[in-house]
Parts: sequence; structure tokens; C-alpha cells
Amino acid sequence: MVEFLNKLYTEFDSRIDLYDVYKVETIGDAYMIVSGCPRTNGLRHAGELATLALDLLNMTHDFKIPHKSDAKLMLRIGLHSGDLYTITFRIHSHFTESHTLTQEPGL
Repeated sequence: MVEFLNKLYTEFDSRIDLYDVYKVETIGDAYMIVSGCPRTNGLRHAGELATLALDLLNMTHDFKIPHKSDAKLMLRIGLHSGDLYTITFRIHSHFTESHTLTQEPGL
């Protein structure tokens, strides 16, 4: 299991580095990622996050789970847009947590 998580998080982090996004935190099996914060990036927030989400989803098609060679990796991806754009994605989860990130409009 440790090998699986290390491989998965390393792959996610390497993909995240390719986009104008910021990983706020990793919470259990969830990543919280924002764009346009702490550094603004004009109108590119939603595009950066949506493209990252598609990239991560595409990556799961070829990802091999070391201890379960028959299993497919599944992601649940959620996007929020407004004054601040966020993405949260989870690897198959058996529990629910609520996480909130806010920013004052215009910052």
C-alpha cells in the first residue's frame, strides 16, 4: 500500500507542477488545488484547473496499482468556480470530509 500511494502521489505532484495551480493540501485521499491564489493569473483559473483535471483523469487509464493488477484507479473530481477557483479530487473514498477555502473578492 505504501508503494502504491508513493507512486500515485509522485505522479499527481509531477502533473500538478505542469500547470499554473497551487496544491493547498493533501487530506487523506483528497487533494485540494487552487488556481489564481496565492498568485493571480488573470482569466486562466478555470482553464488551468479543468485541463489539469482532464490530464489526471487521462493518467488513470494507464496507471497500474502494484498490489491489484486487475483494478482500475478511479478519481472523483469536483470543480468550483466563483471569486476563487478550486479543484478537489479523491481517490476512491469510504469517508466524507468537508473542506472550505475562501478568498475575499478582488484579492
